[in-house]
Amino acid sequence: MKRLFWLIIAIVIIATILGAAYAVILVTQNTPTIPIKTPATSTGIVALCSSLLEVSSNVPSNTITYQPLSLQYTTNFQSLSAYIHCSSGSSLNVTVAGTYIPSFSLPYGSGWLLTGLEIDCSPSTATNACYGISGFSATVLSGHAISLSTGTYDYGIGIQLFAYQSGFSTSIPSFSITWSSVS
Repeated sequence: MKRLFWLIIAIVIIATILGAAYAVILVTQNTPTIPIKTPATSTGIVALCSSLLEVSSNVPSNTITYQPLSLQYTTNFQSLSAYIHCSSGSSLNVTVAGTYIPSFSLPYGSGWLLTGLEIDCSPSTATNACYGISGFSATVLSGHAISLSTGTYDYGIGIQLFAYQSGFSTSIPSFSITWSSVS
């Protein structure tokens, strides 16, 4: 009787193990990924294009001509300003007034120097929210926070061309401007 008891126990254990193994092998399923959307939020600053187009400024009369900027070395030192924006208009839109941090590295070359970057309310008309407010025009420094009011903006850049010498750079390379918010 004792042997029969242990035989039954052994059969039950073996059947349980085999049944469990059999069930694991037959049933394998994967659930789908279920996306969870976050609430809609405004980043506060929106690029209106990824590639900017340069616009030249006629320094003596201070009128802006909307055409690709064309620079030429002369035998004299030249100090110029260029206004940079999207082909469709302003460069960026500040939708939430706040403090933002630009990040960029101005390129340099032989024969020319970029003297600084500024951000300007554009268009500079009373219909633009930033017009006449403390964010109208300001110098921006890479890595330094700047307060911007709502509105649309363009960039201005200072350019110095030195008196021409053989071997000078024949172009100013592009560079990126990245904005982040202050946490």
